[in-house]
Amino acid sequence: MLSWGEIPAAKAQLEAAIAAKPDHPGSWQDLGMIRNHDGDYAGAQAAFERAKALAPDDPRPRINLAALRWKHGDRAAAAAEYRSLLELDLPDRLREKVRWAIDELAKPVTRTAPAAGAPAPSS
Repeated sequence: MLSWGEIPAAKAQLEAAIAAKPDHPGSWQDLGMIRNHDGDYAGAQAAFERAKALAPDDPRPRINLAALRWKHGDRAAAAAEYRSLLELDLPDRLREKVRWAIDELAKPVTRTAPAAGAPAPSS
């Protein structure tokens, strides 16, 4: 259903599946994806955390947690999550991407100047 864009139906089915079998990490992972898609940051984070707790060796919830935290400006937590991924047995390509993310997060955040003609920030 997710791949067909039927988000509300997929969410309802996942919630029913979790109610029936709350220890299935894949359902929590998918629910986190849907909640993130819906803009429910706290709900997505909670679902990914649950998936991570149920399947600590699965990199998917950790990657999603790191990306979610980075997207919402929590660079320190994102970097910590990415660093924890390096403790897992990852394929070389994924390990390279994780190291890239860690390097990017270590760079200082620079603010860009407003574009020509853009209003100045208010004080």
